[in-house]
Amino acid sequence: MRQLILSLGLLVSTMWIYAGITVVEQNANEITLDFVLDDYEIIDNQGYSSIRFVSGVYPEVKGTPSLPSLEFKVGVPADGFAEAEIVSSVKEQIRLNKRVLPVPTPISKEGMSEYLYEIDENLYSDASESVLRSLGLHSFRNHPYVAYLINPFIYDGDLGLEVIKSARIKVSIGGDIAKKNNAPPDYLSSIFLDQLVNGHDAKHWVRSRNTAVNYADFSLSPWWAKIEVSRTGMYRVNPSQLDGFPLEDIDPRSFRLFASSGNLQNQSILGAGDSFSEIPIQVIGEEDGSFDGSDYIVFYGEDRSGYHKNSILQTINQSIYHNPYSHNGVYWLSFAGSFSGTPLRMQLREYENTSESTNHHITTVHVEDEIHRPDITGFTWYMSRMTGNT
Repeated sequence: MRQLILSLGLLVSTMWIYAGITVVEQNANEITLDFVLDDYEIIDNQGYSSIRFVSGVYPEVKGTPSLPSLEFKVGVPADGFAEAEIVSSVKEQIRLNKRVLPVPTPISKEGMSEYLYEIDENLYSDASESVLRSLGLHSFRNHPYVAYLINPFIYDGDLGLEVIKSARIKVSIGGDIAKKNNAPPDYLSSIFLDQLVNGHDAKHWVRSRNTAVNYADFSLSPWWAKIEVSRTGMYRVNPSQLDGFPLEDIDPRSFRLFASSGNLQNQSILGAGDSFSEIPIQVIGEEDGSFDGSDYIVFYGEDRSGYHKNSILQTINQSIYHNPYSHNGVYWLSFAGSFSGTPLRMQLREYENTSESTNHHITTVHVEDEIHRPDITGFTWYMSRMTGNT
């Protein structure tokens, strides 16, 4: 009796049933599925034949035949793939009284929403789908999978309808099935794995996350000077301010300046961060190849203030101008080293002198006091009718 109970328990544990799809045989490389069409009905609706199928999902393209379908997902190894085919099927031919109901187009009429049912003949003429269609390779929480669509209703665009009553489907899985990774426990991942026909195997097939991270490669030179600026504007660096540099040995033509954007980074997601990039400078007196006492470096520096730089913190009710963590912009000056390319320099342009100057201009300013709206900042007005007389 105990052996019988264990056998029944094993049988139940290997059966995966979802919306008429049942796993009948399974190993890491191959899965056999049985599809049996659930109850459905064809009714008259808006002058068309409407197929009601509770378990199905319907298309969203306006004007296309509203034909329900089913989806199932197969987990695959990190470098793997899946191929599926129908081995056998039972079909039924039906002659409709009217054409299949099209996906409606929402319209507004006298301030209220209505549905307009119009057939797109181009979509109807190309309505015939294969019974089984791959939706391609996808990934959820680093679990790769292939999604498939079962189309139990094959329509000819007019009055002919072929109904797939049942089908046996064979799924082959390729890739390194022996390579397994233990992903950290995750509630959403467990829900997703329950939707796979092979969730027990797929839970070990996890893609490694190789997130590219932008960083400052200080190994490119042994010499670096950190420069902080407290406001946005043009800055000058004199030789006397570079005490740690071997000024006698420096070729000023090799000076380079680097910085990131200074934008506040998003804390809620993983990201590469802003790139550590070279910015153009001007080195006055670099032509002779020596950094003399009268020579200097000019660059344009920015602090970390500004609505754009702190846009991540902006909400409808608050505007953040000042970075809450650091105000000063940071720049890194270097020379020589093993950098690639020519050091960036500011582009000089010549302008014609003019004796004319402007000391005034005309502008339009709108000033008002808000006395009815309670919010200090942000816009919460509604400009169109929502329902009825609202």
